[in-house]
Amino acid sequence: MKRTYFLLLLSLLNFSSVLSFAAPRTMRIDYYHGGNSHDEWFTLDRTVLEPLEWPGNPDKAIDESNLGNYLFEVREQATGKLLYSRGFSSVFAEWKTTDEAQHANRTFSESLRFPAPAAPVEVSLKERNEKNPGKAFMKFGKRRSTRRINSSTARGHRRRVR
Repeated sequence: MKRTYFLLLLSLLNFSSVLSFAAPRTMRIDYYHGGNSHDEWFTLDRTVLEPLEWPGNPDKAIDESNLGNYLFEVREQATGKLLYSRGFSSVFAEWKTTDEAQHANRTFSESLRFPAPAAPVEVSLKERNEKNPGKAFMKFGKRRSTRRINSSTARGHRRRVR
């Protein structure tokens, strides 16, 4: 009987430690990706601290799949340590292979999402291809100052106070 209570108490303690673990919020960088079949360019739109916690697996922060036309990396500014990376393909990458891209420019809105960092970081967006493996298109840093980061909550969403 005492052993049953002890196991129950132990499992409750483990469950409460899981509940007390706070996942970081989600950081989102919105940008415009434009160009044609020969050239492409990027323009930063805004940085948003989303009201929800990061839904991803913290144990899989570094992408080792080597998939996608692009790769983005989040590195600690002070040390250069890689905190997060993800490969992806974009609508622009598909569009630039069309006949229209031979004679016209188009712009697409895209976003990068990652766990909100605790310290200042540098985010880089790289193209992956045979000619330029890992060529950085866009680099920018998140400073300690958050005055340019939109941290408003979504309508009807209440943030939990911890």
